[in-house]
Amino acid sequence: MNFCFKNFYAFAKKYYICEVSRTKGSSFLTMRKHVIILVLFFCAVVSASAQRTVYGTFTLGANYYYTLSSHGAAINGGYNLNFGYVDTGISGTLRNHTVGTDGTARSLQLMFNGGYMFRVAGTRNRNVNFYLGAGVLLGEELLKIDDSTMLLIASMSETAFKPNVFQVGAYPKASLEWYVTRSFAFELIARAPILFMGQTGIFFFEGGLGVKYNF
Repeated sequence: MNFCFKNFYAFAKKYYICEVSRTKGSSFLTMRKHVIILVLFFCAVVSASAQRTVYGTFTLGANYYYTLSSHGAAINGGYNLNFGYVDTGISGTLRNHTVGTDGTARSLQLMFNGGYMFRVAGTRNRNVNFYLGAGVLLGEELLKIDDSTMLLIASMSETAFKPNVFQVGAYPKASLEWYVTRSFAFELIARAPILFMGQTGIFFFEGGLGVKYNF
């Protein structure tokens, strides 16, 4: 930051102060003033933006996920590292399932999650950042099936569905974040949960939007 202001002072001394004594045209002086204001603004923005994802800061975020057959929400807390961040949180996802041609079932997946996101690319001032990462899931799946669908399942398979099942899983994840202020950002998220003990499926895909606040 000191280096930036030293350069700014040298720029002002050379292109503004000197020109004041040499130039009589007011339009030329006005242009020089505008250029100096822009340089000063750039120095301030670079200094502030460097604090957005600085090592050792904490974040708090909320996400909403949606597909054609499911929707869910998550709350996450994070900790910024040099090349990314770690986060942990809780999520709930409600899924609709089709059984045969007429049967329907619903499942609610309540999960604790934790993972690491690596900063792959981004702007120099960290206004925009792109992350790739992965994490683990631990929780429970609650299943609700009406009587007619249960009879349909019984006629199609010998597998007995349980109303609740302990779940262990993992997920790859991609995130694109855009800081609109020094502390507040919007997120565009895609992830693919894999549930190793899922009754209603193993592989899922979710797209979502989120907000994040950096303390």
